This record gives sequence, structure tokens and C-alpha cells, in this order.
Amino acid sequence: MSHDCINTLSFYTTAEKQVLEQILLANLKSHHDALARLFLSLSDRAYEDAIYRYYAHSYKLYRHTPHRTNEIVSALRQLAPSGTHLCVAFEQLVQVGIQENAFSLAFNEEWSKNSRPYIEAFFHARYFLEMAVKYGASLDSAALTSLPSGWAALLCLYDIR
Repeated sequence: MSHDCINTLSFYTTAEKQVLEQILLANLKSHHDALARLFLSLSDRAYEDAIYRYYAHSYKLYRHTPHRTNEIVSALRQLAPSGTHLCVAFEQLVQVGIQENAFSLAFNEEWSKNSRPYIEAFFHARYFLEMAVKYGASLDSAALTSLPSGWAALLCLYDIR
């Protein structure tokens, strides 16, 4: 039975989950500077531009956004503890959003239907990057009695929770 991001391929014991959580946190910390630089590069012009291109019905959404989304997804994949993977729901969501398609004027006829997968993939990937930067900097230990939503979301992303 598939539950998208609820351990679709692996079932971990509590002890295994704790180890994977610590490894993930260690990976976030060791890659923090690079992740923070990437997030910063996506927090100003690129972020504004993606939203503008969506609402302006600009063909450049199809040219620039997939590249930036793929950049984020690649960085997120590098953080995965050995034996884990990004959850199915996220992979499905970004699959369309990282494909570079040649723009066609026919896309304008159903702009929202054709372009929303690109902007949605960018937003989700950017969110997880933001959470990786935030919790890589702020958490001292993955052993928490109460999980902040962003940290819990990261655990779901890596199919640990």
C-alpha cells in the first residue's frame, strides 16, 4: 500500500529513524553554507521573477524555472542519508516542473493548466531548501519531543517520518 511520503519503500524501526534523522541533520549542517547560498540566490530576483512570469504569461517561465527547480532538487538529493530517497509525492510533483519544454503559443490557451506545474514545483522545492537551511542552522539535535512542522516536513521529504 503506497502512502506517498510515508515510508513507501522502507519501514524503519524507531532506532533506525533516530539514526537517519541524526544523519540528515549532520548532512544539513555540513552543507549549510552551500544551501544558504543557493537559497539566497533564489530569494530575491529568481523568486520574484518566477511569480511575475506566471502572472504575465511569459514564455520565460518555461525557460528559467525548470533550471532553478532542478538546481534545488539536485541539492536536496545530495542531503539524503544513505538508503533513503526523496518521497514519491515530491518526485511526482517536481518531475514535470524540471522538464524544459519549448514554449508553444498553444500553451497560452490553457496557461494555468500548462504553467502551474512549473511554478508549483519551484515553490515546493524552494520551501524544502528553506527548511533545510533553517533547521540545519537552528537544530542541535534531531532528538526532539515536539517536532517543528518544517523539520517534520523534511523528515517526510526523505521518507524518514
